[in-house]
Amino acid sequence: MKNLEHMIPFDQLKKALYQNIKAEDLGGHIHIDGRGVAYDEIIRMFVDFAFRIQSELEPATEWRKTKIVPIRRFRPSKTGNLSSQLTYETIVAKLGFEPNVKEDKTKVTHSWSFEVDGVHCAIWDYHGIPWSTFGPREKFVKIFGSEFVE
Repeated sequence: MKNLEHMIPFDQLKKALYQNIKAEDLGGHIHIDGRGVAYDEIIRMFVDFAFRIQSELEPATEWRKTKIVPIRRFRPSKTGNLSSQLTYETIVAKLGFEPNVKEDKTKVTHSWSFEVDGVHCAIWDYHGIPWSTFGPREKFVKIFGSEFVE
């Protein structure tokens, strides 16, 4: 992966592009945080960003072949953890559904219960600490990749 430290953060780049999309031609530049950024540099940043995202997602594509079915069964005791680097949005995207278990909101904010290839699994946060799991480790590795299963 290329060194991306010199790049403008993606959210700033996106905002600047949206603001300048209808602006007149500024001599081949868009102004971001007070500096002119050449169009070709912006394109290179988007390409670098796309390759970075692709390389991060490639190892964990096995989940697409996995049958994940939401169930309303109460989750049993904790058997493992997922990395706190996993976001709520990533979990929803991988599982294919929003949290489906109603819990005491003073203790658990998000809770999913599901079957993976017929095996009961669950994910939840407890007192805001992400992510506790129930189920065989290999099922979570299949969905999220080994780098996100602790």
